Amino acid sequence: MVVLAILIDSALYYNKVHTGVAIAGDSGLSLGGLTRDEAVAALTLYVEDAQDNPIVLTSGDEEWSVMPDDVGTEINVEKAVAAAMDVTRRSNFFGDLFKRFQLYFSGEEIALEGTIDSTMMDNVLAEIAEGLDLPAVNAGLTIDGGEVHVIDGQKEM
Repeated sequence: MVVLAILIDSALYYNKVHTGVAIAGDSGLSLGGLTRDEAVAALTLYVEDAQDNPIVLTSGDEEWSVMPDDVGTEINVEKAVAAAMDVTRRSNFFGDLFKRFQLYFSGEEIALEGTIDSTMMDNVLAEIAEGLDLPAVNAGLTIDGGEVHVIDGQKEM
């Protein structure tokens, strides 16, 4: 019976990503059952959709929306798919067999890796910093028509 289960599992996921393997966790993209080409196509669409959403940076009440393209974000889809394919192909027979069994009960998340253009990121951060940089103010007192007002100090940011 066990041998039959191993044979069925091997046939189902021959040259495919094993069930339980996903990108970006539970709310991400499941690659289980997809061939390498199908996984690349699905993950490429997933990344393209994500690239259409801004990254929101906040400081206090202020917010800045930065599009991934504004900082030259590039995600290595091929590397992520290769890692997904290798989840059940990176050990010896018994290690891989145990991993296949384990994936039916608890999945494995593959991290997306990518790069940003540091010059583009520096430019975006410089723009944001201009809005955040405030000159220092010394604490003090003012007298206005007999009333004393306190001037709160503020450190330079």
